[in-house]
Amino acid sequence: MINDLEIKKMETDDEIRGKAYVHWKSWHEAYPGLVDQEYLDALTLEKCEKIAYNWPDNLIVAKDNGRVIGFVGFGDRGDEAPDTGEIFALYVLAEYYGKGVARQLMKAGLRQLTNYPQVCLWVLKENKKAIRFYEKCGFAPTGEELISSNIGAAEIRMIMKQATVMETERLILRPWEESDAEECYKYAKDPQVGPAAGWPIHTSVENSREVIRDVLMVPETYTIVLKETGLPVGSIGLHFHNDLAEKDDECELGYWLGVPYWGRGIVPEAAKEMLRHAFEDLNLERVWCGYYDGNTKSKRVQEKLGFKYQWTTEEAPVPQMGETRKGHVNLMTKEDWLAGQ
Repeated sequence: MINDLEIKKMETDDEIRGKAYVHWKSWHEAYPGLVDQEYLDALTLEKCEKIAYNWPDNLIVAKDNGRVIGFVGFGDRGDEAPDTGEIFALYVLAEYYGKGVARQLMKAGLRQLTNYPQVCLWVLKENKKAIRFYEKCGFAPTGEELISSNIGAAEIRMIMKQATVMETERLILRPWEESDAEECYKYAKDPQVGPAAGWPIHTSVENSREVIRDVLMVPETYTIVLKETGLPVGSIGLHFHNDLAEKDDECELGYWLGVPYWGRGIVPEAAKEMLRHAFEDLNLERVWCGYYDGNTKSKRVQEKLGFKYQWTTEEAPVPQMGETRKGHVNLMTKEDWLAGQ
């Protein structure tokens, strides 16, 4: 991660020129062998500057110590697809790959498109690294494909359904917002909460705000809100493409809850709705869930929900805590879930 990363609307002349440089440089870094070399050779910095000055709207840049290092372009295609927002471009300099810049830009772009029920993008069919990144952001291929004659390469369309708001008898499950930081910190600072789940206690409201922004504001992660107060008391989400959920038709269920609300059946109530969402709305086939040895509360929740034990790992890595623990893994299949309805 970058300590001084700034995400903002492109406004100044320096930012426009910086965006043009990223456009030019990133194409020449990422696309040799993927697009027609003649087209790539013709894409000069001067041409990218002309594009940047002619179309300066709907662009957000990422800056490191005042230098533009990436950008995202967003908008829609008007009457062609009135219910669909679009990410038109997302580029980051190669030296900043793997530092969270692209994910921050994607989040910023998606926040500008919240009025659309779905968001799409086009990506080079052979750009496997980009496709994996977009999948982790919640996009999925639609099966549509076109050959772009000017670049001499095939592109595929990917789409993401915007996060929904779900309700149960006592709860509202909605996407996290940075304004939830104070309530998040109220519970995440308790040493009984995070460490048991494998993450460190939050140290301040600002720390919670950073976690919300960098970790929780992602597709299919929701804050658990009590209807009676309208305030967040925990988190629950479906996580894709990790060590447990490697395939496209599966995910991992994760959750935590503030200590004052333990023992009230809140997590099982929220999790039942998340499982319905996973199997019905997202049409997944498997949902994994795990807990570390000694976390008896989480174990009971998973047993109550109907998860079935799969295996135990004696030395499961806990990266955020810098240690290993005994970890237990459970699974629920769509067949199991349907049988329990």
